[in-house]
Amino acid sequence: MTAPRIEVIGVRRGLRDPKATLAEFQGFVRSRGGWGQLLDADHVAGRDHVLSAADHARRAIDRGLASSGTSELELLLYVS
Repeated sequence: MTAPRIEVIGVRRGLRDPKATLAEFQGFVRSRGGWGQLLDADHVAGRDHVLSAADHARRAIDRGLASSGTSELELLLYVS
């Protein structure tokens, strides 16, 4: 089994409407068979933090131990 490709991209920009931006972003990645999440860089300790959270989220989902119903929310739980 091939591990899913994970991209961590940093962008510095304030969002006028974070909910609308998130909805547009998630719609875009879902239309291409993926999923995505936006995170506030002020609350992330770097790329490794995000990759570790993604790995923990994937494992919880694979084992049926996820606390949430979506990959996006499970990632948020582990990032926090």
